[in-house]
Amino acid sequence: MTSNIQSTGLLGPVDFAILDDIGWQVAVDSRRAVTVTTSANALPENAGAFEITATLSSTSSVPIDVPISIHGTAKLGTDVTLSTNQFVFAANQKTATISVNIIDDRVYEAAESLTIAPLDGTHTRLGSKSDLRLTIFDDDGFDLAKVRRDAPPTVAGSLTIPGDSQPHGIVFRAGKSQTLSVTAVGVDQLDAGVLLYDHNQDIIGTYEATGLSAAELTKGDSYALVFYPRATTQTFAVSLPGGFNAMPPRHNVLFPEDVNGNYGVTELDALQIIDQLNQAESDFSVDAATVSGDGFYDVNGDGLITAFDALQVINYLNANRPSGEAIAGSDIVPASPLATFATDTEESKRTDMQDADAPAPAMDPNTKMTEFPQPGGANESATVTRTATIDRVFATNDDFKPTAIDQDSLQQLSSTFALYAARSSSRCIGLIIF
Repeated sequence: MTSNIQSTGLLGPVDFAILDDIGWQVAVDSRRAVTVTTSANALPENAGAFEITATLSSTSSVPIDVPISIHGTAKLGTDVTLSTNQFVFAANQKTATISVNIIDDRVYEAAESLTIAPLDGTHTRLGSKSDLRLTIFDDDGFDLAKVRRDAPPTVAGSLTIPGDSQPHGIVFRAGKSQTLSVTAVGVDQLDAGVLLYDHNQDIIGTYEATGLSAAELTKGDSYALVFYPRATTQTFAVSLPGGFNAMPPRHNVLFPEDVNGNYGVTELDALQIIDQLNQAESDFSVDAATVSGDGFYDVNGDGLITAFDALQVINYLNANRPSGEAIAGSDIVPASPLATFATDTEESKRTDMQDADAPAPAMDPNTKMTEFPQPGGANESATVTRTATIDRVFATNDDFKPTAIDQDSLQQLSSTFALYAARSSSRCIGLIIF
């Protein structure tokens, strides 16, 4: 029968006294304890690289290598890569790190876990926190522009997301600078993540296995809280003292160019912005008293409603809607691009319609314009007069000098929108006259 045992720190003074009385010799474990830590226990898949730190209970005069074990649903080489498979402590060094890189594979997956733990060795033993479990929330599988926008909850403290295998989002503005947390109730780890996006569509905040542990919000800024597709209904505890409804959202973080919130973009989105500019006086803020309706008029997310927002919508249309493609959300097919026709002889070459790159022709502000008859309407055409409000919007009136708005950009907007009005006259004529 042996009379020696190893202690790993589990025995107290009384235990030692009893063992000594009965003749046992207790050899204290002199190996250095190893603990592991990291800055976050959960991260989105696009987080990139981060470090895991191992700390010794005391330094060693000789180098120490501590191997690690790795297991979990996240796979090495496919989901993550490690800089090394062991912690390497130089002589007299108390900490060592391993760099972990999360691979953003653009393939939709359920939340994955990865557990990294140091192994017992000749010179080291496991400390009080000897393993680290990391949760990786996927950020792929769908287009943010197609995320269903749910109405912000009116009751603070709880939020239930259905298990319909569809993404859900809440677009909101922070009523004050404060901390937001959204964590799942009754589970140790989420199967599908909940991520917070700022107005640049960057993922922000600190995460844990059950959700968003903390995100610092700035008063007036726009955000989107996105719940990734899940198969079962999940209840979340929400901490947001100011609530989601403190301020009306004016920037659609999920789909900035979708001004009217119908999950598509047409000329009407730009027209809604222009309508707000027509009503504005000197205050272009999204919180101005003249702002009406529930549209997302602040396309670029700068807190203002300007012609730049309408121009961004038009640029989106130019880049994303080829000729002959149906307008999103409808069965209307836009007209073909303005064309140039030419004969074989140089003398007879001519352009039937104004070239899309040519500047808009100058126009007398007092000129009366004739409105085209609407399809199926009366044959008589109404006459309308160009208004000072329109001149203010497009900076064609020299008496109005908008601040913080580039004149050339406004002229580009005027020219471009005139072309869109010509191409889609059935939708635009009668709504705005240049």
